[in-house]
Amino acid sequence: MPYLVTPVVPAGRMRDREQPVLRGPGGLVLRPWEAGDAPVVLEAYQDPAIQQWNLRTFASLAEAGAWIAQWEGQWLAERDGCWAVTGGGAVLGRAALRGSG
Repeated sequence: MPYLVTPVVPAGRMRDREQPVLRGPGGLVLRPWEAGDAPVVLEAYQDPAIQQWNLRTFASLAEAGAWIAQWEGQWLAERDGCWAVTGGGAVLGRAALRGSG
């Protein structure tokens, strides 16, 4: 089934650049996830409300860290962009863009 929209970003544009840090209003910052964020991810995914809307859960820091580690490869493959939403130095959430291919 063909796509109705053609790509607007030339191939190689993402993988040839570092994933950006994006600054928003009120001191919000979207930054690439870091290995040190694994405890925050593990804790968040213990919340029943988050579990209700997600297909995965984590039983250890190693599992959460492995999930974070794969995001860089997704960026380099030009499939996904995933950012930690931060404010005041704390991780507040996750924002992601996913390719359709």
